[in-house]
Amino acid sequence: MAGFIRSRPHLLLQLPRSLEEQGRAWPSPRSWDNASRVVAAALQDGGTAEDAASLVAGAVGEGPGLEFSAWVRELDLPDPEVLLIKDPALFKLPRRGDQAYAVLAAVAAAAVSRLDRERWLAAWRVMGLAAEQGAKDIAAAAVRSLAQAKGKAPDLPMPPEIKLFIPLLKEAGLL
Repeated sequence: MAGFIRSRPHLLLQLPRSLEEQGRAWPSPRSWDNASRVVAAALQDGGTAEDAASLVAGAVGEGPGLEFSAWVRELDLPDPEVLLIKDPALFKLPRRGDQAYAVLAAVAAAAVSRLDRERWLAAWRVMGLAAEQGAKDIAAAAVRSLAQAKGKAPDLPMPPEIKLFIPLLKEAGLL
């Protein structure tokens, strides 16, 4: 959701022009937050962002909702669960920065949502591969999310890939 708003900042807030439009869904930071919760619920339940398309449109309005759905379709991102469960080595960095950001954020969110040793290590492996493929800066936000989750699960091992991000994590006060 954040990647979409970054790519289309004009859709973050569009105040209704008429009384009639005020009674309909319209894009605002709060309605986008609600839409992100709907998408998160769909993903948590094993669905996709596309499965939540009509609910997103109901939160932010039909036009912005359709744009979001089209943007998600164009991303054509790998399923984060496949990377976490099957084989993190399958990760190939997307060429577009917004796609790389979206997949890395999704991997971190999926790992944190059901955090265990295997998912933790797999997520770090994906972040390490992203760094090796030239996207260390893009992986930064996802790495921060993973490091913050470690505080809630101190028994998790320190993954070898964390070495690639030590300066960043120290700067953020997470190490």
